[in-house]
Amino acid sequence: MKKKTLLFPIIILLFLYGCHFNNAKKEVIQMKELEIHEFVKILEDRDKLDEPISVKFTGKTEESPEKKEKYLYYEVVMFSGTAGEPGESYTILHHSESDLFMNPTGKDYSSFKIKIHWRVIRPYIKEINEKKFTNENSSSAPVPVQEALKEEGTDYVRLVELGIKQDKEYYILFDEEGYYLPPERPDSKPRRKTNRVILISDLPFKDGNPQTELSPLFKCWGY
Repeated sequence: MKKKTLLFPIIILLFLYGCHFNNAKKEVIQMKELEIHEFVKILEDRDKLDEPISVKFTGKTEESPEKKEKYLYYEVVMFSGTAGEPGESYTILHHSESDLFMNPTGKDYSSFKIKIHWRVIRPYIKEINEKKFTNENSSSAPVPVQEALKEEGTDYVRLVELGIKQDKEYYILFDEEGYYLPPERPDSKPRRKTNRVILISDLPFKDGNPQTELSPLFKCWGY
């Protein structure tokens, strides 16, 4: 009788250990790393490619030179003009070039981890930090701003920072950009190609469109 009494708790412990091991094994198997085209194919098969998805991003963070914030991707942009007409002339002072991972937060896609190259992101993110400079306060400005204020026709500069932060919720949509390659032969036509890109917004999409402007770097993006 004593042997049976001792055997019963051992069986229970082995059973619980087996359940824990199986659950841990399932969690490892469920998280699957994908390339963009693989995830797009899954969305196409489910007829969900045109629907926004909530996601979070992970990867290598970098500290911005101005605000000293940590981002997975960031841009520091200098807008220059006059105080009366700030203008749209701008210069990209800094931007990061690290790849990142996208983790959908919805239950239908939470098992996927998608590798993203920074060149295919299209950030529609509101400005996180802004500083305004004129000749009166230029002594505290970064060198590029001081140089800009010395130029003729410039007496007002905005220094803007925006970026993607780790583990913050964003909204994404997939899109395609078209471009042309030169003709292979003198008598042939230019070849049209498409590139899959990811629209990333810190606000929900409205009628399929972002509610914020595209980041300055990608406004002038070329192939």
